[in-house]
Amino acid sequence: MKSPVTLSSDPSSVEKRSVYQGNQITVYYGQNTWSFTRLARIGNTSKEELLDLLAHIQEIAGELGIHINMKKTRIVKFSSQFTFLQIKYRVAEDGKVYKWLTSEKVTAMRKKLKKLAAKVKSGEKSYDRVEEMFRSWMGSFYKLMTRYQRKGLIQLFEDLFDKRITVHERKLTFTDKEADSNDQ
Repeated sequence: MKSPVTLSSDPSSVEKRSVYQGNQITVYYGQNTWSFTRLARIGNTSKEELLDLLAHIQEIAGELGIHINMKKTRIVKFSSQFTFLQIKYRVAEDGKVYKWLTSEKVTAMRKKLKKLAAKVKSGEKSYDRVEEMFRSWMGSFYKLMTRYQRKGLIQLFEDLFDKRITVHERKLTFTDKEADSNDQ
């Protein structure tokens, strides 16, 4: 299926390029994989037609020097749940997209915190670097975690590093537990 497809080869538009057939498909990409949002949305089209379209997109992308990794590219029903970069996506009947962090990602952070706590205790790592990393990680994934996941990670950090963390408007404030008990 050969269709009119437009890809910008202008370097200034590297952060957002579009491919379209009429007004039915839009593909976004950026320099960083975490900047992906919608990869495509197509209605009333068979899987075979989509595979043909993907082959055509691959051909054009190749001409422009863009590599599409077919191990990471797949066509899924928009109504099904899928995982991309350890974030799960689900589309509701009303079209709203829900996304949340996989439990494996949270488990990996728990393991990392435990290893870092041992390194801080032995003097291999500074506590300030660990706090900075945790603050950054939580800021990146805060909205994608359940309350239970957030509460569990914060509790683990507090226990491992003898800190008290308060959250106000998604900002984390770290204080020593000893200082908190002396104030009371």
